[in-house]
Amino acid sequence: MNSSEQKDYEHATPTEDQVEETISMISRKLQHPSLDSEQNLGIKNGYKEALKILVGNVRSYEEISMLLEAGQPLSIAVMAVDYLNGECSQKALLAVEGAK
Repeated sequence: MNSSEQKDYEHATPTEDQVEETISMISRKLQHPSLDSEQNLGIKNGYKEALKILVGNVRSYEEISMLLEAGQPLSIAVMAVDYLNGECSQKALLAVEGAK
């Protein structure tokens, strides 16, 4: 692994400003019309849960909604918890894209 690849794996706990920026970016992402399609509903639900996690400063998987479906929605929520714990980058959290 080269040094640039290593940086992708090194994460630090985000600052309050970084969390606020991420909340803003997810809010904008949720406004995108592509997430309104039936096939992207799971992704949208995952990002809605991610917002709840970030706003509530949830740092435990046990606090993720049990109603969230498995797959992408749950993965997004888990990444949000990981992001707050410094185990996932903002880039990775925001990288989930809806089907085109």
